[in-house]
Amino acid sequence: MDFFVHALLVINYMILKFKVFLFLLLLTGCSGNRINQIPHDIRSVKKLIIYSANTKPKDTISFKRDAVYGNSNNVIIGKMGNIAVDHSGCVFIPDIQKQTIDVFKSDGKYIKHLGRHGKGPGEFTNIRSLQIRNQHLYAYDLNQTKINVFKLDSLTFNKTILLAENRKSFSKLKNASSQIQNIYVRNNNTYIADFTKFGFSKKFHKWQNYKNTKLYYFLNKNGKISSKLLFKLKYINSIIPWPPIHPRTVMGLHLSKFFGSPQVLVSSNNTIYTAEPDYFLIKIYKSDGNYNGAFYYPFKKIRLTTKSATEAGVYKYLIKDMKMMNLPRTWPALYKIKIDTKNRIWVSTIVKNMKVYQWWVLTQKGKLLARFNWPRNESIQVIKNGYIYTKETNKKGSKDIVRYRFKLK
Repeated sequence: MDFFVHALLVINYMILKFKVFLFLLLLTGCSGNRINQIPHDIRSVKKLIIYSANTKPKDTISFKRDAVYGNSNNVIIGKMGNIAVDHSGCVFIPDIQKQTIDVFKSDGKYIKHLGRHGKGPGEFTNIRSLQIRNQHLYAYDLNQTKINVFKLDSLTFNKTILLAENRKSFSKLKNASSQIQNIYVRNNNTYIADFTKFGFSKKFHKWQNYKNTKLYYFLNKNGKISSKLLFKLKYINSIIPWPPIHPRTVMGLHLSKFFGSPQVLVSSNNTIYTAEPDYFLIKIYKSDGNYNGAFYYPFKKIRLTTKSATEAGVYKYLIKDMKMMNLPRTWPALYKIKIDTKNRIWVSTIVKNMKVYQWWVLTQKGKLLARFNWPRNESIQVIKNGYIYTKETNKKGSKDIVRYRFKLK
């Protein structure tokens, strides 16, 4: 009897051991397949969180149209630039033609305009971007490499800050463009600036691609460069014919629809997020500029064809020449990234339906909260205080800024 009991115990032990072995084998196999699916240059990223491609959103999101800002009897806006919204809901719309900034109350009522065309204090020649920090509106002028600052409480001009006047002291900027393409205002009244190094040689030909590098530095409160190089991001320009100027003219242009653009965000606590278009990979940097980690989602990119480009609304003059271009086989994974008041990250991706972008709403560490589709031709400009602000074409053919309340639940 004891023999049979002992034998039974041995058999049960062997069965249990086999089950454990089989479980570990399957686990290793799945893990191995998952790792093998990740590109080599992603695997080398330090402190990387990898999310499953099959991750389901935690919440759903809904939208309700709420207010409209734009042309009225009191104001005619020529060409809208990228807007800003303050904490009270006032909307600031740059007019690229007039080089002024039109201001609207939260309910859509027009208040006044700020600035004018010119080269003096509070004047503009090329309004590049608007940002709001610490009860001030920061308006960046690309051509003059300066920021005009306006007080939000009185809607009056405050000061002008000239940027990067000490750039000659930084050897890595020796061959960079004289312009700062983008400026990011931090909540301690300092800045992040990007300087572009162009990668083309003196000899170039039509449809040639070349890589440019964006170099990012901190600027202090006075606009002077105050740090070593923080990080680099790359993007591609193409040499294309430009008949509107002259039949033989060629220009180096960034075809962002095809190649995508590098993206940078700064949160309310000065955390920095960066992304490049080829992967759903977002890197995180501390407020001092030191690297702090990254998160990644495996993402199946969509094939780039003339059909999909037509559906996406790409200019016809580009579509007819697509066969002569040296284009990637697929569309970018990411198109834009934005951040809301609660420091949630909103990422637009490119999916099979080329009439929309699929947006992902993520936590600061990349956990998926919600997904939704939004029309390509209604670009999301700002996400603030429970609202999204979009740029849309109205029935008259002009542009409006439209506000929608959103709910995550």
